[in-house]
Amino acid sequence: MSEYARKGIHLISSFIPLFYLWFSPTKEIILSGIGLLILFSILLEYGRKHSEWGKRIFKNYFNFMLRQHESKGALTGASWVLIGMFITILLFQKFIAILALLFMVFGDTFAALIGKKFPFGLVGDKTISGMIGGIIVICFVSYLFRGYVPFLPAVGGAIVAMIVEILPIRLDDNLTIPLSAGLTITFLTGGFV
Repeated sequence: MSEYARKGIHLISSFIPLFYLWFSPTKEIILSGIGLLILFSILLEYGRKHSEWGKRIFKNYFNFMLRQHESKGALTGASWVLIGMFITILLFQKFIAILALLFMVFGDTFAALIGKKFPFGLVGDKTISGMIGGIIVICFVSYLFRGYVPFLPAVGGAIVAMIVEILPIRLDDNLTIPLSAGLTITFLTGGFV
């Protein structure tokens, strides 16, 4: 149940890149908004560790979703999602950034859910079946997004992102997925889409 709740929140975060796509705010405006969300998130992180009200809120509403390292004080996945979004939008061209963030949202979500439902080929605590499921889902996202980013470079970014997701890298995958996808798509398109 906790994994489904985490991934539900993950899917809701797709609102940010889709807002950037559909309502076309400037990079400065979207970064300012995400920056404020990061500040709020860090205040919550501080509260859950250092104040009674924060500990009580997390205990009552969010502790069931925390992973073991998060329970011990590491930043939550939600904070990493916002940080990953901020850095990705800062570094990459608009449509590449949006697609890389959608890879993070949908690729990570479906890799986890498919890997839990059909666990095949364990790599650490992740599965090859999840990686393949994530690739299929974000290749579909790439197809839907082909009017903004060429399909084949997007597929290259999708494959690299899901390979990076399964590797036992110490960095949070909410950071590594969009950055690896963005770098790959930028390289494969020459930075122009």
